[in-house]
Amino acid sequence: DLRASSIRPALARAVADLLNDERLVHELNTVAARQHVQEDTRKLMLDEVELQSELLKFAQLEHSVRQKVKDLDEASANVALIELERRRISLDVREREIARRKDTISMVRDHVEATLARLRSPSNPGE
Repeated sequence: DLRASSIRPALARAVADLLNDERLVHELNTVAARQHVQEDTRKLMLDEVELQSELLKFAQLEHSVRQKVKDLDEASANVALIELERRRISLDVREREIARRKDTISMVRDHVEATLARLRSPSNPGE
């Protein structure tokens, strides 16, 4: 147990030295940011697939409603068309939100990758 008692302080000093290495800490934080970007990208891809499914369902619904509107009185037809337009607007808003998220994720990913490349570059050992 003498070895364990002498290893603990050495390990504590090594951890303290690592935590004081600002470049290493910055690199670790950047790697963590990369993992967050990857998770956000995965979630975005799932949202895109879900939206595409909803857009397909909407197209089928729109076709069906436009066929049935011909058989409805004017007031009922207007209600159906208004509901259809409301759904279209909702899907358009989601599409714009996904596009905005995609742009944001792309910018963050580019920044993270550039930061990691700079940190890992042998020409910048002192940063």
